[in-house]
Amino acid sequence: MAIFDYVIDAYRGDAFYGCWASRIYGELRPESQNIAEVIRQQKKDLLVFLEELVRRNFVNISKAEVEKISGGLYLLYESAMSESYLHQSDWPIYLAKNMAADLFSGVQLAEKKPNPEGGFSNNLH
Repeated sequence: MAIFDYVIDAYRGDAFYGCWASRIYGELRPESQNIAEVIRQQKKDLLVFLEELVRRNFVNISKAEVEKISGGLYLLYESAMSESYLHQSDWPIYLAKNMAADLFSGVQLAEKKPNPEGGFSNNLH
């Protein structure tokens, strides 16, 4: 859920303009396909990152559940970024964070073990 804390922090900053990629993508001309591809790849990379986090932090989770949770987080994050800027308010961020909690119902968190270097590590590594 830290992804939404990041959005809250960014929103409270001096230079928050929502999702830079969505703003740029909407202004691209057809001949700017190389820029469009970079933006699409970065969005795909975020989705893959979220999938990896879900896979590492939950046990006995199916591929379909991983995709549902990570895809849901991705869509809620993207919506929170753009809608908070559009509305000039933080309510979309808080609503997205609350809705995200529902994505985790019925899945079991992986056991965390103390890390000798400090903090906690996942027992699945």
